[in-house]
Amino acid sequence: LLEPLPFFAAYKHFLCVNVASYGEQAAGRHHLWDGWVESRLRWLVLAVEKVSRGTLLAHPWPHPYESPKHTFAKATKSQAGADNGNFSTARNTTHFIGLRPKPSTV
Repeated sequence: LLEPLPFFAAYKHFLCVNVASYGEQAAGRHHLWDGWVESRLRWLVLAVEKVSRGTLLAHPWPHPYESPKHTFAKATKSQAGADNGNFSTARNTTHFIGLRPKPSTV
C-alpha cells in the first residue's frame, strides 16, 4: 500500500501540459503562471473523464518536471545572426496526466 507507484511504467498514454515563460522576469512570472495552471489541472482531469463518458481514467502525477533554466539570445529581424549580448531567460514546467481505459465491472 505504501510502495511508490511506477507512474511512467503503469500508463501507456499521457497528457502533457507545458507551462513556459520567457523574458528577464521569467522566474517570478513563471511561478505565478504555473501555480494557476496547476490549480486548473484537477478540472482538466474531471473533464477528460466526463468527455470520455467514463471509459477513460485520468490520473495526475503530483510531481511536475521543471526543466533547467535556458538562456538564449534575443534577436529581431535587424539583429538576426548578430551577437549583441542581449539575452533572455526561459523557464519550462511539464505536468503529466496518465490515461488508461477504465476496467470493466462485468
